[in-house]
Amino acid sequence: MNLVAVNEQQIPSRTLELLTPREAAKQLGVSPGTLAKWRCNKTYPLKFTRIGYRIRYRLSDLISFVESRLVGAAPEPSVQRRKR
Repeated sequence: MNLVAVNEQQIPSRTLELLTPREAAKQLGVSPGTLAKWRCNKTYPLKFTRIGYRIRYRLSDLISFVESRLVGAAPEPSVQRRKR
């Protein structure tokens, strides 16, 4: 595993990988147009970076975004029976 020093921390270089909107959309299972709408409308707090006129997404930000959207299974309601 390759490590990169960022802010004096060693982190896996894969998490710093920059993805194009098309690659990011494929990872999320949405279209590049959907990502463009999310950026323009600020629909979701999905971080991106602008390098010149190009938009890029960090893999680590995509992972954080997906983890922040996780919904756990709803606990089953406890059924209490009345005593007769």
